[in-house]
Amino acid sequence: MKLIKKNALPCPFYLELLAALERILCFCHMGNTAILATSLMNPLYLSRAVIKDGFPMLCKVFIQSMISSAIKHSFEID
Repeated sequence: MKLIKKNALPCPFYLELLAALERILCFCHMGNTAILATSLMNPLYLSRAVIKDGFPMLCKVFIQSMISSAIKHSFEID
């Protein structure tokens, strides 16, 4: 939001991660696996985890293993 107020372009990696999280939300609502973009979401373990456990988890590329901690402390890549 800070970048939008400054009329700066947001980071494309954040936008893609946000789009992947939105797809997970749609999957949880509809239950249709066609919603999941596997080419983007499989390397992050997002689609695999949401199908297997019903809860999205990030892979070990990120320092935070849970989305809630990543939101609180920003997204840090190891």
